[in-house]
Amino acid sequence: MANFQKFAQVDNMEVFVYPGMVSVEPELFIMDGKKKVTITLNSNIYENDLGEFMLHTGLSGDYRDAANKVMRELAAEVEHVESFIKYTLKHEYKVKLMSIIEEEVKQGRYYKF
Repeated sequence: MANFQKFAQVDNMEVFVYPGMVSVEPELFIMDGKKKVTITLNSNIYENDLGEFMLHTGLSGDYRDAANKVMRELAAEVEHVESFIKYTLKHEYKVKLMSIIEEEVKQGRYYKF
């Protein structure tokens, strides 16, 4: 199974990425104490490109506010797609994501299509 990797720090929130095992699976998380909270959906249904994330629609209250704050910091583009919000990472975060994925490929934990 792929590793959770520290991805960014937005104010006092640590952001982690779970790269998954294939290109449609990356997800972003924030920490709430010792609990990882998913802030994006993997794209098994929507087939986002690498570096594109859909905001987790089940978030509410403080978690939704935190997710929006994180994604506004990490994203270069925001697009409303039906009832979802899609974020495209800024270049430097896309490079970081691709670097994490390349390491996962080297370790045999990630499969490129």
